[in-house]
Amino acid sequence: MNWKAVHQAAIVVDTHADTPGRFVDDNFDPSTDAGRGHWDLAKAKQGNLGVEFFSIWVDPEKFKGQYVQRAMRMIDSVYETVGKHPDQMVMAYSVKDIRAARTGPKKRIASLMGLEGGHVIEGDMALLRDFYRLGVRYMTLTWANSTDWAQSSGDYKKDPASGKVLDPGLTEYGRKIVMEMNRIGMIVDISHVSDRSFYNALTASRAPVIASHSSARAITDVPRNMTDDMLIALSRNNGVAMVNTIFSTRPRSTNSSKLSGRETSRPLKSTRLRSISSPSNSARSEVCLSSSRRQTRFRSTRSNRLRASCAGLNPAR
Repeated sequence: MNWKAVHQAAIVVDTHADTPGRFVDDNFDPSTDAGRGHWDLAKAKQGNLGVEFFSIWVDPEKFKGQYVQRAMRMIDSVYETVGKHPDQMVMAYSVKDIRAARTGPKKRIASLMGLEGGHVIEGDMALLRDFYRLGVRYMTLTWANSTDWAQSSGDYKKDPASGKVLDPGLTEYGRKIVMEMNRIGMIVDISHVSDRSFYNALTASRAPVIASHSSARAITDVPRNMTDDMLIALSRNNGVAMVNTIFSTRPRSTNSSKLSGRETSRPLKSTRLRSISSPSNSARSEVCLSSSRRQTRFRSTRSNRLRASCAGLNPAR
């Protein structure tokens, strides 16, 4: 069986699309051409995309003091967009919903949401639970900005005496947030976090974690990307790294804008996932993450030792 046949037979999952910002700010309709590199329904269909996680990303500088309001507008925009295209899109909250969307002659894109950046919950676990109730199924612990409870890879500080980079990782409260995410069934996403925050999250979590949009530091050496040891640890956790597909190979500095907040790497376009699940349905399903153009093998200095898999994520009992 060639890769095209595998790709067409698989449930293809993309865990990070920034399109909600365009839904809100540009009144963008995905039935129109979004331009090169941007998400729209025609490209999704061409790539046999089955599942899309729309990113709820709130600019921490531009919307300071309005994090929740901005996030609510973006969540509303996802629901409204899906409602306008019921023949092509459907909201999903579980593996059961995903399978239903991809079964039968008229397949639709299962649309889910991920909250990018723990600053949006403003340190309040009640807000975390509310976002879950609204349909958010993963939270990236940090964006390029740290919170009071988690260090980001995007704003390291240095010790004034030694000049060494300080990485406090997760606080005790940050660990409790991870455990609460496990309890309610929200996936822990470690893209953007610092190295210590990554390892702290792995030890605190009772469920596999994901990197929704991370790449290999061995290929592009920026703090935003993951070392080989981190990738191996993620694999041993039964987690999965979803590799960025981008156009630039040069690292960029981090600032408050979304584009520069993303460190870049080569376009490594596919990885095999073992399963993906949800708190309401522990059934396993075979899925494959790839680009709409072609699949390539994950490359790193230890690629033969890496295994990308995602176990069923169920609430801690």
